[in-house]
Amino acid sequence: MKRFTGVKGTLILLVLVGAMVAYYGYLSSKSSQKAAQDSTVSKVQSVLLRDLELNYPSTVREVVKYFGDITLCLFSGSCDENDIDKLAAKLFQLFDGELAENNSWADYLVRLHGEIDEYQKAGQTVTGYAPAGSANVNFFDQDGYEWARLYCTFYIKTGKESKVTNQIFLLRKDADRHWKIYGWDLAENVDLTQEETVTEEN
Repeated sequence: MKRFTGVKGTLILLVLVGAMVAYYGYLSSKSSQKAAQDSTVSKVQSVLLRDLELNYPSTVREVVKYFGDITLCLFSGSCDENDIDKLAAKLFQLFDGELAENNSWADYLVRLHGEIDEYQKAGQTVTGYAPAGSANVNFFDQDGYEWARLYCTFYIKTGKESKVTNQIFLLRKDADRHWKIYGWDLAENVDLTQEETVTEEN
């Protein structure tokens, strides 16, 4: 077996080492991308596996957390059309009866797909959320119903930049004693001194 000798041999050796390093980097990158995709798929499957008929979130905060989990999946940039429709169905189950009546399933689905497309075109993804603690839930009675408000922060990434949006959720307890989302809005748009606290999404 010949050995590499002199400058020529050193150059060939360096080229081979460089090629090996580049190939290793390529494999590592593909592995990381696959792991990220698998993680997203796993998260989507986990969210979809929850049977809301048998295992509905028991508290105001848990409802908002499940809403947040669905939102992360929908706006991760990794969901296909089928997953979006299935996740939207889960989200719709969290809605109060009045909110659902004001948003037909077909119209809601069209709007949701449009919003997701806008995020993707802008290169935006929702990367996280943080609901306020259970001690910060604001409970009150009005018009014969039990109501609750909860503040939640969502983290949005655009390219290398990150920003936060602060939302206030309004929930109402239904006949089955489940907390349902009546509406939500940006915290800056909500005047908590008024009886009308959160604008319904429509």
